[in-house]
Amino acid sequence: MYSDLEKQESRTTTSLSFRDWTKQLLDDFEITKDDIELNILDTVLNNPKIKPDKIFILVSNQENNLKFNGQDTLYEGEIIGRLIYSNYKIKDIVIKEITEDVTNENYLMQFYQQLYTCLLQEYKDAEFIFCDAGGTGQQKTASKIMAEFMLPDNQWKIVYPKKDGSVEEKTQIEYRNIINKEQAIALVSKSQYEAALCILGGNVNKVTDNKLFNLLSFIHFRNNKALPQTKKIWEAKNIPNRKDAVIWSAVNPQKREYSEDLYNLFLEQTYLFLSEALLVAYHKYLTGNYRESILDFAVFYEDFIEKSLSIIEKEIEKIISKPKYPDKIINKWIEDNRVNCSKTQNYAKINYKDTTYNYEAIPLAIHLIAEQDFFPELQPVAKILIPYLDLTYSPYKTDKQNSVREVRNKLAHEGKYVDKTILVKELPYYENLLNNCLTLWGLPQEDIYEQLNKMIEEQIRNY
Repeated sequence: MYSDLEKQESRTTTSLSFRDWTKQLLDDFEITKDDIELNILDTVLNNPKIKPDKIFILVSNQENNLKFNGQDTLYEGEIIGRLIYSNYKIKDIVIKEITEDVTNENYLMQFYQQLYTCLLQEYKDAEFIFCDAGGTGQQKTASKIMAEFMLPDNQWKIVYPKKDGSVEEKTQIEYRNIINKEQAIALVSKSQYEAALCILGGNVNKVTDNKLFNLLSFIHFRNNKALPQTKKIWEAKNIPNRKDAVIWSAVNPQKREYSEDLYNLFLEQTYLFLSEALLVAYHKYLTGNYRESILDFAVFYEDFIEKSLSIIEKEIEKIISKPKYPDKIINKWIEDNRVNCSKTQNYAKINYKDTTYNYEAIPLAIHLIAEQDFFPELQPVAKILIPYLDLTYSPYKTDKQNSVREVRNKLAHEGKYVDKTILVKELPYYENLLNNCLTLWGLPQEDIYEQLNKMIEEQIRNY
């Protein structure tokens, strides 16, 4: 707003603040309106391409900040509204007051969040045009950042009046890039790799030449134990740090510490899958995602049992010729001779009322794997797992801790919630169990995803 009266009255030499002076102008508006004209906004409103149906004018009214409220634009906004109506016949004009410190970025972020929420609810299909020629630097920043967060790209734009009377539309690409990068980094820290990729404009289901996108897709699939997709991206040779051991080991476990005996016994793909399941469970435990950690650990021990029994069964087939029940070879082998895995047989008789035992189901299977001597390399892992999978720690026995299997079943089938307090109460041994399994499986006790996340963050910041 510009006024000839400002020169005539030499306002800068009077004791009136801007707030008081504009109030005086507003009080005398009918007398002085011919001497007041719009400045900057008239250039926007004169543009034939801009025909607003409604105008929001944001003004400051720092009622509780007497030291600085002399510069408030409360009355100036009212004058501007009257001038717009007089000159452009736009009736729908709303004054919105900023009542707190106009340099307080936290308050301003909340203010614009509430404003945009209301606008989107009331005018969900509208196009919003910003003209930020006035206001503090903090107001400009807060309004644009929150707009980036909340408003769809195709629903808003910023216009700047030029001296020649034209209007220039400005895109906020740099704002958007900074915000998106920080959002992506925050998501990566929570292992939300696909969400981070989407924020940056990528898609896990699309082939791309973008190395950062490929890295995020690679680690997304790795974190979900989707080994074929992980391998496909690695073999395309278009991800940064491809030969770094922490990345290479996702397709070749021999590139980091590993157990040669278990690797040779299970062969590469099975050993790799079980390694990845254990590493993911460990990472999720360290980052406080206890529910998913327990479920991923269950994937590890269930698959370990299944694959171990498959290997043992093939060995037993060499002993039993033409088995009568080929789908129950292990049970048949044990039942035919009380010497075969005798400790496991005794355990079954003591702990089960039913006289028909299934030695291929948990918990008897883990006892069998720990006792059998066909493959001694299976025994250490099985012996570590026994106390936490069998009936020893059943919650149905007095003063006994919950077995990890019981807790896992409640998570999977009953929607049980687990936080740190519940974990310590029900599975106080869980961290040690993970560490012991990592060691016996030949893996270091370290969070590889923390290393991967740092690698991704560096790539995002340089993107």
